[in-house]
Amino acid sequence: MKETMAVVVIEPKKPARKEIIENSLEAMQKVVGGYIEVIPAERMVGGNLLLNRNLLLVLNEEGKLEGLEPNFPTKDGWDYIFGTVFICKKQEDEMVGLSDEEVNLVIGLVHRKEERDG
Repeated sequence: MKETMAVVVIEPKKPARKEIIENSLEAMQKVVGGYIEVIPAERMVGGNLLLNRNLLLVLNEEGKLEGLEPNFPTKDGWDYIFGTVFICKKQEDEMVGLSDEEVNLVIGLVHRKEERDG
């Protein structure tokens, strides 16, 4: 049986949601629709609430080049994240699932951002 992990999936123009995915490169690529790139989740708007939690934002590394739909700006306002992304956690050198508390924190952060942006 393959190991699974809880992640928060954020699709453009849709509410963030918890999803259980297989903890494999293939499953991660399927969620984002291509090769993955991993950056600290603190790069999201409001990401200061995620500092020191070792949360990762996993995205399609070629999302902008492929013309995927813009999802949300980075916190510095200089760039956008394109396409579907998910958030998981870094534990040592592994990507692992989120706890229920972390899921709720991330979903709340994304929801508040959507309320501000309209």
